[in-house]
Amino acid sequence: MTETLYILFFTAFAVMLELILRSFGLFLPLAALFLFYASTVFGCRAACAAALLAACGLDFVSGSPHLWSLPAFALVIAFSWFWLNRVESESILLHVVPGALIVPLVWVCRLPFFPERLLPNVLMQLPDVVTASFLCALLLPLEIYLFDTMNEKLGIDLYTDAKIRLHDKP
Repeated sequence: MTETLYILFFTAFAVMLELILRSFGLFLPLAALFLFYASTVFGCRAACAAALLAACGLDFVSGSPHLWSLPAFALVIAFSWFWLNRVESESILLHVVPGALIVPLVWVCRLPFFPERLLPNVLMQLPDVVTASFLCALLLPLEIYLFDTMNEKLGIDLYTDAKIRLHDKP
């Protein structure tokens, strides 16, 4: 029950912050960062439910005519499982790499919805994507540290123990 409320609260919180930042014209995929964390800690099923909730919140509340968030979040969840299973990343500081790569993954999923203005959109949004990648590269390790500190006090699984849990499964 604690994990469910935890996922619901932080998914809604990330969506709310992302929508507030969008209203100021800033592109920072905070919901995708949380989904990267949640898919590693809570598993694919919980992350997919959170992704559906986040996608509905982002797309319906922002009035987007396209449901572009769900494919982007599916890519982020798949990327988190790739990072967990294939990359040797024992240090939290190495997570600057996926933090930086999450932004282009989310951004690329938006581009096919605007085919008539693809090149102008790419050229116009590229500086924002680079800035957001830099910020997310800093935010993901910080998020892992903060959430793991909170999870330890709540008795919830830790991100830093995910590889240990993966190797201990028969």
